[in-house]
Amino acid sequence: LGTVLLERNTTDGIKHGFLVPPKPVGTIKLNLGTVKIKLGDYAPDTLSALMLSPIVLSGCVKAVLDNLAGRRCIVFAASVEHGNALAQRFRGAGIKRVYEVYGDTPSALREVHYAAVRNNPDSILINNLVLIEGFDLPALDFVAMFRPTKNAGLFLQCLGRGLRTCLATGKVDCLVLDAIDAQKAGTPLRVGGRIVLMLGKGRALLVLDRVVVAHAACVEARFHTL
Repeated sequence: LGTVLLERNTTDGIKHGFLVPPKPVGTIKLNLGTVKIKLGDYAPDTLSALMLSPIVLSGCVKAVLDNLAGRRCIVFAASVEHGNALAQRFRGAGIKRVYEVYGDTPSALREVHYAAVRNNPDSILINNLVLIEGFDLPALDFVAMFRPTKNAGLFLQCLGRGLRTCLATGKVDCLVLDAIDAQKAGTPLRVGGRIVLMLGKGRALLVLDRVVVAHAACVEARFHTL
């Protein structure tokens, strides 16, 4: 169809200062074996039911609260009901600035919420995948992906909401919490010709740009540790 004249990826963006590096701070390990699969990803109804279980809700809320100090967090929920439940628990834990945006949230109210998050640390913005591609709030520096997915592109879209640089806040990184299948922890996400691997708390996110296999004993690769 043509020749690629210029290619840019997350690694390039971080290298050149357009993006900040993600900093994994933990994972919520789940048994996703009982969740139905629909169109190649976890079915929203059964996934939401799992994420709404009290023990999972408690774990997710604690993980955010343990890392929230001074941060502006965007939470991706599995459903509106899940988002409501998380918001209720955050408020019950004493977090004053908790905002929710869903498909039916009026535009004017959304802007009020965005301004509140932009201007105040220790704030949480919850949505159910409506704030992904095209949404831009550079002050966000904490991503809580509580909507497990098999779709690597979706995962990176969500992650990208927190990687924008922000001169106003001077952010240097973006904290990342992820909910994963305990049986498949460490399994790489494949995005085009690249592999992305979250290594967990205190570890790095690796982007494997290229893999060339001549035979089983010969692998050429280039890793970037973010």
